[in-house]
Amino acid sequence: MPENRPAVPRGLRRALFVEAGHRCAIPTCRATPVELAHIVPWAKVREHTFENMIVLCPNCHTRFDRGEIDRLSMLEYKAQLKRISRTGADEKTRSERVRILETHGAFQTVIEIWWREIYSVSLAYLDLEETQSTIEETRSTYVEEFRHRAEEARALLEDFTRSGSTDMARAAEEVIDAMQQWADAAIEGIWPSSHIDAYTYYEDDVDRPLSSLQSCVYEYLGIGREDFSPSIQQGRD
Repeated sequence: MPENRPAVPRGLRRALFVEAGHRCAIPTCRATPVELAHIVPWAKVREHTFENMIVLCPNCHTRFDRGEIDRLSMLEYKAQLKRISRTGADEKTRSERVRILETHGAFQTVIEIWWREIYSVSLAYLDLEETQSTIEETRSTYVEEFRHRAEEARALLEDFTRSGSTDMARAAEEVIDAMQQWADAAIEGIWPSSHIDAYTYYEDDVDRPLSSLQSCVYEYLGIGREDFSPSIQQGRD
């Protein structure tokens, strides 16, 4: 290397090698070991740039320098690497979108099951034929179920958190906190009572953040917003 030619920065070297998969960029070759080459010669550009550099094996590099592989071909090989990289990024984005959509669906299902379990506890209090021992048995059974449901919901919350959307994570956490308070009230026998209306509580403390979560998911996925009618509002009679 000429004395006045600076070394290729480490970060740039790494990016170029990653782009090519640490193999020769020419599709019919893909050999190793590899080295860096300038598409337009260093002598003309006198700089190291990602757009003008490519990874080649020593044999292909020599053939390129000799003119056996022309510059237009090398530019096309570079363009192919960019297309492959872009496709990979698109696939990753699609995968992330699917994951969030599946997480949202699973979260709604958990909340729906949780609601039905809370309602089951309430029926024990409302049924005049239930004995105290039966009520206690029902309560003890659902204490564990509620704990399990909260764990499921919080595991899904981690997916919302990893997405980087604080709005999604915050809305999901509000839903979980409201459901946990409602479950605790049912276990302690505070609900049902004359001063706690299930439907009002649901609409005010659960439906609001649940609707907000749906809006945040739609915004994250870049799809149109629709009226949200949570499935757990159905079949409660």
